[in-house]
Amino acid sequence: MEQQIKLKEYFKEFAPSTEYNKLTVRTINALVRGGIETMDDLCAASVERLTRVRNLGDKCLEMALFMRDKYESEKK
Repeated sequence: MEQQIKLKEYFKEFAPSTEYNKLTVRTINALVRGGIETMDDLCAASVERLTRVRNLGDKCLEMALFMRDKYESEKK
């Protein structure tokens, strides 16, 4: 069985900013509170579902989708 990568670990390592900035932390916190804890959970979530996550605004949604695309491209 493949080990699932935790959302927080992946974002911390691969976030586009050189620092672990507030937008990244806010995005992670919102996603985890919304029940999305691993990168596979994020990949399985539809954009519709992500827009319903509390405190996940436009910028955080953009960050989540960027990181999801990055993760999916690395898996191939």
